[in-house]
Amino acid sequence: MDLEGLSQDLEKEHNLPILPVRISGLDNVSGQGEGAFIRAMANRCPEGNDNKKLLLLGSLPAMTEKEIVMELEKQGIGNIEFLPQAKFANLPCINENTIIAPLFPHMNRACRLIERTRGAKVVKSMYPVGPEGTKNFIQN
Repeated sequence: MDLEGLSQDLEKEHNLPILPVRISGLDNVSGQGEGAFIRAMANRCPEGNDNKKLLLLGSLPAMTEKEIVMELEKQGIGNIEFLPQAKFANLPCINENTIIAPLFPHMNRACRLIERTRGAKVVKSMYPVGPEGTKNFIQN
């Protein structure tokens, strides 16, 4: 089945973004499915020429996102965005000025794709858990 072609036709017909995401029923749905979805979304993000920014990959509740932004800003890290966004129209620009930080271990393939196709840099330590993890993340 030509999932990509069908989704493009439906997208034009209904004027809605449709992302073809192939996942197997054998995959860990919450992990592998989210990673596949984020890879598809990353392909739709504009490249733009914006300033250096930190892009956090992974779905979180809005309140948790706000808390993370506050903590990172306290450490002097600004211009923080998330993928996925709450609205498809607000997809972040991704380019060589973007630093990618995965929030979950199943984001490795998404990180590699963005690094390879957009020239973004990837933080090598996963998002912090505990004081030592926070220190490693911020230093990276």
